[in-house]
Amino acid sequence: MCNPCSRHFVRVLLVLALAAPGVAASPAMEQRLPASTRGYISFPCVPEFVRAWENTCLGALWNDPAMKPFCDDVRARVAKGRLYARWTLGFSLDDLAEVASGELALALLDTTTGPGLVLLVDVAGKEKKADNILKSLRTRLALAGAKSAHQTVAGVTATVYELPARFRIGSLRRVIHLRKGTLVVAASSVAAVEAVLASPVASAPGASSLADRQAFRETAGRASKDLTRAHVRWFIEPIGLARAIRGLTVTRPSRTDYLGLLQREGFGALQGVGGAAVLATSACELSGRMYVYAPGPYQGAMRLLDFPDIEASDPPAFVPENAAGFLALSIDWRKTFETIGELFDRHIGGQPGVFEAVVRATRDASDGPRVDLRRDVIGRLDNNLWMVGLRPGDNRPLSWLHAVQVRGEKSFATAIRRLCENDPAIRSVRFGEYGMLQIGVKKGKDGFTSSQAPALLTVHHHHLMMAQAPISIRSVESMPAASLVSNVGADTTLVSLKGESSGKAFLRGMFRNEELFRETFHWLRNGTKDEKAPLSKALRAALPAGLADDACGTMKKLPEFDKLQRKPCGAWVISGVNRRNGWLVTVQLPRQGGSGGMLTTERGISQQTTPARARQEPRPPRAH
Repeated sequence: MCNPCSRHFVRVLLVLALAAPGVAASPAMEQRLPASTRGYISFPCVPEFVRAWENTCLGALWNDPAMKPFCDDVRARVAKGRLYARWTLGFSLDDLAEVASGELALALLDTTTGPGLVLLVDVAGKEKKADNILKSLRTRLALAGAKSAHQTVAGVTATVYELPARFRIGSLRRVIHLRKGTLVVAASSVAAVEAVLASPVASAPGASSLADRQAFRETAGRASKDLTRAHVRWFIEPIGLARAIRGLTVTRPSRTDYLGLLQREGFGALQGVGGAAVLATSACELSGRMYVYAPGPYQGAMRLLDFPDIEASDPPAFVPENAAGFLALSIDWRKTFETIGELFDRHIGGQPGVFEAVVRATRDASDGPRVDLRRDVIGRLDNNLWMVGLRPGDNRPLSWLHAVQVRGEKSFATAIRRLCENDPAIRSVRFGEYGMLQIGVKKGKDGFTSSQAPALLTVHHHHLMMAQAPISIRSVESMPAASLVSNVGADTTLVSLKGESSGKAFLRGMFRNEELFRETFHWLRNGTKDEKAPLSKALRAALPAGLADDACGTMKKLPEFDKLQRKPCGAWVISGVNRRNGWLVTVQLPRQGGSGGMLTTERGISQQTTPARARQEPRPPRAH
């Protein structure tokens, strides 16, 4: 005779067995989306994402009391119908967070009538709430001036909204809303809805979805396997996505087809970029992995992206300990120089051999600088290009210093001086042992003047240094009392970086989270302070007048960064390694006081610190 516990256990198994088909019937969005999808972002479980986001310092920032006027202004403009959520097809973020019970995906795809934007939301268990939100959207869009009509699309009754002129951009002129079972669909065209609803979920023979594409499997698919509990997944086909965005938003295309130029220069090899991220683990606020699928051999300018893996090295000793951050990118300067020469011949010289003639004249001409560019300049450069973010003061914008270590400092400085002599657009000023060159100045009646800051170049501390702001170079004129590298023992973030990058890599970096947000706030506030500000001009060029005014008005509500009570903490750590047919880039925001490392295994993530070399794959040499 069975005891009550065993009978209860059997009932539980029966319930799970009956529920399983319902779970399996809700496929991942990449299986619903057609193979013509050029880009998408997915949140596999919106409720889990919201909970995880609120448990990060990034989520806490938006709940800061100083942010309340900004958040209230956004909500007020949405409620009054003045802000149309174009890229979420009428839905507000609050709408989506309230109605989504499972996955949410936003995608841009090619259809029979042109590019289409589509939003997919799993509302299983919240169907009535979804219907109520769709009704409220009807009222909201009507308040904004949209006209609606019903239409049958793929066998489902949909509401089609014709947007008023002030909300239109390019072919973004209408919005279609419908619910089919547990799936809410919003799209910018009927063809986009049909492409999604007709896409084979349980794949018919010969049919294809986004999940079937090799570029997707090698990028977002692989990252999802690495991070089995990912909160965000994404994928783009770079040139295809750019063409789709242009076709969707641009009414008057440029005379020059820059995307076609990139294709001819070999950048079509970038077949896919995708990744995944997980939030709020015990070790990290955020941990992400991005794969780039770019099988060789590379041709044309695409060879500029062939970065060699090299051993890790410390930041230069002149980088102060309070630096905002740095990136170290490995470059084969000899290959880069030859590739630039080929580009010069194709697009400037007009025929092969012109660049080489310039190189010979620079070396041999009696009235020239008599500098061998390959030997005296390129051959003396170290592989690492250091990009260092410096904060001259709390109220000053971030400035960047670029530096490359050189071999034979005096000989290199002499070669640079000879190359720049007698050039009226270059002025030499006193700095260090070898002086500093201001490049791009114009000579007027009262001496050298320029409408914009000239580029600055010097040889100092055994490095070639380049910057836009004089203070960037002058701030490292003397060795700092405490450098960034000397603080490694006390900075858990730098300890993490050294651990993650202990193997060979082509990219390493660290950027303090507080500095990143300080610069973002500064850019948004100052970029919209008046109509002549750069961001204001860009918004007014891209958006209808009413929307541009609303966007600029909202940005002015952002508080000064120093008034925030909950400033972001920690530092972002980034590394990149070569792998077969592309690259892997990892990004982490370690928790303060945590180990800051993530061990990726075939089963997912374990909160341990391990060198990045554990995940490196051999990469065959690329034929050029």
